[in-house]
Amino acid sequence: MFSNPTPIKVYDSLDSTSSEARRVIEAGQARLEWIVALEQTAGYGRRGAAWRQGTGDVAASLMFPIEGDIAAAGQLSFVAALAAADAIDACAPSVDVALKWPNDILLDGAKAAGLLLEMIPAPKAAAGTSNLGASNPGTSNAEMWAVWGIGVNVVSKPEGLPYQAARLLDVIDGAPPSPKAIVEMLDRAFRAHYEIWRGQGFAPIRAAWTQRAAGLGKPVTARLPDRTVSGTFKGIDETGALVMATENGEEHIAAGAVFFGA
Repeated sequence: MFSNPTPIKVYDSLDSTSSEARRVIEAGQARLEWIVALEQTAGYGRRGAAWRQGTGDVAASLMFPIEGDIAAAGQLSFVAALAAADAIDACAPSVDVALKWPNDILLDGAKAAGLLLEMIPAPKAAAGTSNLGASNPGTSNAEMWAVWGIGVNVVSKPEGLPYQAARLLDVIDGAPPSPKAIVEMLDRAFRAHYEIWRGQGFAPIRAAWTQRAAGLGKPVTARLPDRTVSGTFKGIDETGALVMATENGEEHIAAGAVFFGA
């Protein structure tokens, strides 16, 4: 599916690249493509949190069909995280690039990028109408599509947040790459990790993610709908859930607000 560089469509302005991808999919026009916005007026992250973007920052979404086991598709968020880390590493090789569960990329401990993977069903009328490589290149008969949205702080970083933020401009020599150039790096890295995942399963992705994991072996707290759990971060399990060692045994956290540190 990712044998060639993925087409990139650049917009001067969008409300959200992921919202645009959703509109394309729901209109029955889903295709393998990156959507990039030079300006994004209503970007969002997990749980609808606003994502701020400055001119020169990356706001992009990749839409691609889900092939095979839909239940395992959530693992692709870790594939995407590794791709983001690789791309940022290529821009800033002298800085420590780490991954914070579940979807943040850190530069020397400060958040430089965030990603969000969403699953969107194709309209029933559109499913099965075309195939990859047919007369409409990039379309698919998939019933479910993934949208990987990513924002990268390149020339600006938000202020007044409850965590530290970072930008690439402060850690690279010379002018920063353009948003499209960074998306091209993201695409190459994602295709490489995707092929590993498709051919070998989640185990090598899990191992590679764990090598980059922020806070491993350190205190972590998860705020869940019905309780708060604290312990030591041990890694992720075979489903991608956070594994925490507590005084009452191991806890596996599939979703929740997670805070690292004492």
